[in-house]
Amino acid sequence: MLVPWMDWTHMTKIDPDKSLLDGTTYAALADTGTAAHNLGGWI
Repeated sequence: MLVPWMDWTHMTKIDPDKSLLDGTTYAALADTGTAAHNLGGWI
């Protein structure tokens, strides 16, 4: 069975309840070359 995530080298977690560092944008995070983005926080 092919599992695409096995080829991932990096994943970025984005917590919408936390502020980004000064000068950082969501567009910049998307362009970092990360294999996946996980959008979420604590439940």
